[in-house]
Amino acid sequence: MHPRPAGCPNPEIPAPPRVRASRRDALRPRRVSRSVRFAGEFHALHGSGRALACQCRRLTAADAPATPLSVAELLLRYLEYAERHYAGRRAVDALLAKIKTALRPVRELYGSQPAASFDAKALMLVRQRYIDAGHNRDTVNAKIGVVKRCFRWAAREELIDASAYHALTTLDGLRRGGAAVPEAKPVLPVADEAIEAVLPCLSRQVRGLVQLQRYSGMRPGEAVTIRGIDIDRSEGVWFYRPEHHKSDLQGKTRVIALGPHAQAAVMPFLRPGYLFSPADEERERLAARQAARRTPMHVGNRPGTNRRQHRRRPPADRYTVRTYAQAIERACLKVWPVAGSGPASGGSSTEPSSRMKNRPWWPQASGVGLVAFFQSARRMSPYGPYAHCASVTPFGLATPMT
Repeated sequence: MHPRPAGCPNPEIPAPPRVRASRRDALRPRRVSRSVRFAGEFHALHGSGRALACQCRRLTAADAPATPLSVAELLLRYLEYAERHYAGRRAVDALLAKIKTALRPVRELYGSQPAASFDAKALMLVRQRYIDAGHNRDTVNAKIGVVKRCFRWAAREELIDASAYHALTTLDGLRRGGAAVPEAKPVLPVADEAIEAVLPCLSRQVRGLVQLQRYSGMRPGEAVTIRGIDIDRSEGVWFYRPEHHKSDLQGKTRVIALGPHAQAAVMPFLRPGYLFSPADEERERLAARQAARRTPMHVGNRPGTNRRQHRRRPPADRYTVRTYAQAIERACLKVWPVAGSGPASGGSSTEPSSRMKNRPWWPQASGVGLVAFFQSARRMSPYGPYAHCASVTPFGLATPMT
């Protein structure tokens, strides 16, 4: 048997045959054939001296025992699976970001350990990391659910033993009042006075979105993706069926009833594609600037001459939930300006200051509060979006009064 090279990690693996590339082979490579015995078997190697050495290294790597799968490697494979599984779905980037955020403490605490050794006690320490970060009870339980789904997928793919996943299922979720974990704050509707004060500062498209949510109770993600081809206008009450919604992964169908008030908000924007487009808002803004121009047309820049032909970030064909909330928040800053937050004072006109956040009306008048109000608009409220509603349809939505 050939002598073992220094530093070999496993003494049970026989050392590979020593094949060295001579200077003669480097200057004038010759193809040779050799039969070597490695690990009790004969292998035919062909090529020059360097090729023979490379083949011997491959034999050593092939016969080396597989190292146990670590937690970090398991998490990486699960993320690759999640990217393929959720590709093309609505808000896939936000969903993957939530998965990565939930799995980050697992990688930081147990990334180098074998995945088979991750048990319920380790999951309890991960849960304590979530609690120390200040998350509420619902958020902690949701993140623990992501970790359990990750190991359930690994057990299904036979990357770990099924008993490792079943050990994690023994950890129950946090119950109300059972631990010193804060509860999620209830989402309350915004007062109608705050909405009416903000509406004049919004563009025509964003104002239509606000009115549509106000009288239909749909989610922000469903409002920004509404299209004319998704609306059934065959009856007096229109029905909007979103192409993608929150429960589409469970195979459920979402139907939203649009009464007269919601129809009036949608009517000026009816077309087959997306109804509310930032590109339309930009064109209207430029047209309004041109109409208010005081300089004669033969002096200075003519309309369209000082525009970039290929913008790096051109206006999109529809809003996102984030840009929609940003437009509302900027309008709130116009209605309730804050001293010391403008560009002249070195601050940002779009970033609320701590003084503004401490005001009693800020949680309800901010863009985040309005969007949170729209998310809770499905709940019946005598002073909220269902003020114009009379009954509940079989679809779970209120029918506006005529």
